Amino acid sequence: MKFLIPLTCAALLAACAPSFQTTSGAEFVAARPGFIDPEIAAAAAVEPDLRFPARIGVARLTGYGELSAPSGEEVQALGRIAAVAQLGAVVPLTSFALDSEDRGSRLDQMELRKIAARQHADYLVIYQLNTRGRTGLAEAAFIDVRNGYIYANTQATAGIGWMGQERAEARLAKALMPEIEAMAEGLAARAGR
Repeated sequence: MKFLIPLTCAALLAACAPSFQTTSGAEFVAARPGFIDPEIAAAAAVEPDLRFPARIGVARLTGYGELSAPSGEEVQALGRIAAVAQLGAVVPLTSFALDSEDRGSRLDQMELRKIAARQHADYLVIYQLNTRGRTGLAEAAFIDVRNGYIYANTQATAGIGWMGQERAEARLAKALMPEIEAMAEGLAARAGR
């Protein structure tokens, strides 16, 4: 029993650690000839091109995938993280870059990359705050705007009980920031910074 508690805690902590990917898509596809559906092969064939300093767009999504403005605290935290890791400038995405029919609707990765491209971002940090239930889930991914390559992802959870939406999102964002910082440091190391 005394070994079960540390193992359980370690498993929970590992689940929140950032996951990184910088492998070649072409090599992945070439190692599986005839095994991959052509549409899946095209999606997998993207190549990493991680370079810093860069312009990094930030997309904050609420539970249903709607673009939401990050709080001032979130923008400051993300700016500090980028500065410490020497990644470059952080630019929150604006809903003004959305086509009018997309405002207030769920956005997919391609739509978010288009908005980031309109704001001349090289990379995009997408983070989503899901406040449904008593334990909220926050997830983040670092994506190449040009080709959709996903370099890293991470997540965090926080007890939100029955608090209001705004307080729950603030608590989740605060829980996610150390994970995004670890993700940024890992990306900087992989890019030779």
